[in-house]
Amino acid sequence: WSPRNPPALVLELFIVTFAAKYASTFPFINYGGLTFGLTWHVVVLGNWRDLDLETLNGWAVPLWRIGMTSAGVALCMTFSMTLFPTHATRLFERACAEALLCTTEVCIVTSQRLLANTHSLAAGSRIRSHSEETD
Repeated sequence: WSPRNPPALVLELFIVTFAAKYASTFPFINYGGLTFGLTWHVVVLGNWRDLDLETLNGWAVPLWRIGMTSAGVALCMTFSMTLFPTHATRLFERACAEALLCTTEVCIVTSQRLLANTHSLAAGSRIRSHSEETD
């Protein structure tokens, strides 16, 4: 790792990216390879500049890392949808359908519980009012 030599750093990033993507094709590594590659990029590019931590406030480094991670995710999604549009679109449609189904199921269960509680509360108040009338 050589932060003072930009061509060597870029070459290193390409090598690590290739190795991480290649490792992710094995079933027993799968997502771990991509996570390793993205984490490597965040750490290396996050430390590329010499940050004087004493002069920066406490939020600069975490915000830098969050920004780099978000940019990496956006770039990965863009490249995936551009280079593998059929596969990415199919996965995106499945994920959206699953999210819609989960959201619908949560809404139905919540509505049923609220209606059941409202019904039992109304029945309880009717019983109490009836018992108060008879007393």
